[in-house]
Amino acid sequence: MKLTFLGGCEEVGKSCFWVGENGNSILLDAGIKTQDHEMFPKAPPSSPDAIVISHAHLDHVGALPTYFKNAAPKVFCTPPTKALAELLLSDALRVCEKNKKPPLYSRFQLSKALSAMELKAYNTEWKFKNFILEFMDAGHILGSAQTIVKADKTLVYSGDLKLEKTRMHNPAKIYKGKVDALIVESTYALKDHLPRAQIEKKFVEAVKEALDANKCVIIPCFAVGRTQEIIQVLVENKISAPIYLEGMGVSASDIAVDFPSYSRDYESLLSALKQTNIIQTRKTSKICKPGNIIVATAGMLSGGPVLRYILYAQKNLNAEIFLTGYQVEGTNGRNLLDKKVITVGDKTVKIDLPVYYFDFSAHAGKKDLFEYVKQLSPQKVFCVHGEKEATETFAEELRNIGFDALAPKIGESCELK
Repeated sequence: MKLTFLGGCEEVGKSCFWVGENGNSILLDAGIKTQDHEMFPKAPPSSPDAIVISHAHLDHVGALPTYFKNAAPKVFCTPPTKALAELLLSDALRVCEKNKKPPLYSRFQLSKALSAMELKAYNTEWKFKNFILEFMDAGHILGSAQTIVKADKTLVYSGDLKLEKTRMHNPAKIYKGKVDALIVESTYALKDHLPRAQIEKKFVEAVKEALDANKCVIIPCFAVGRTQEIIQVLVENKISAPIYLEGMGVSASDIAVDFPSYSRDYESLLSALKQTNIIQTRKTSKICKPGNIIVATAGMLSGGPVLRYILYAQKNLNAEIFLTGYQVEGTNGRNLLDKKVITVGDKTVKIDLPVYYFDFSAHAGKKDLFEYVKQLSPQKVFCVHGEKEATETFAEELRNIGFDALAPKIGESCELK
């Protein structure tokens, strides 16, 4: 079995890993990195026979349609991943059109990619060419999967994973068989997260304080996963203020409702969403007023309706902003945290509103990542999906406790022996 690393190395974005075996090959993910001038992964050594998608975030699926320009590989994913991928890939095209930028792929390529998807459930092996494949729950977002690849060697690809129970998901399952190689995410290899219960407590207390101070609470949220979790947290903790939802999180929530077996507590999710008001008016002043809670796309303030509310609140100074996810360097969210400014169109706007950050991460922290590697006990470990310092330090610390670990660079290959 040969591996070639095409993206997602010493970076968070454009995850893509080529696996070759006796003339056949598959890709593990096909992502993009929107903050990079090199947005797409490197070309694979050979055209893949199939592409396996771990989950629907664009850094794992955003490049998928480009492989259908002159080819027609199979695509394997879970049922929720297909539904969410269609939502996010279609939106990426819409954003290009809105901003008058060249499209990332054609609508025909997107249609071909979606039509090529074969849906696979967790914990069920299937054979493809020289490979036996299996998905296991990764606990990251709806339908997210670890991928087990068996041929002459056994490879585990973690994708993005969470090893702690959240409102939306159970912890990731751990594969129990012999593992020759592991490709593992390293996003938080340098940092542990507070326990979810503590984060929720701090978040709820801060929301209540803002409401008691007669402020509007604006919560920028990732559409997939975070929106649904935050609404559950607000409702389950009996915050009595009206909750309003706008943006892609509405469609993502509709998709979550369609897949009850992929949510940890479907009744809680359904109940929370029923108590949420879907915003159907663009009269911002009617919604962005003291005593209301607004959950809106996008989580890193890269666009979406949340910007409209922040700009309105800035003029009236009647709101507080609660960021609930990691803010990538260079995004509006990071600039808001670090510099108290955002960019809207070609203008830089100073924001004087209070801004708070709560680490509702859907990724495993340092302690859990080490425990994950120890339980799998692979012969070789490849640390990916993290900034350079994270991947290199993770690999070094794994070597210090006896693992054959490295942080590959884009373009490197490895023959598993």
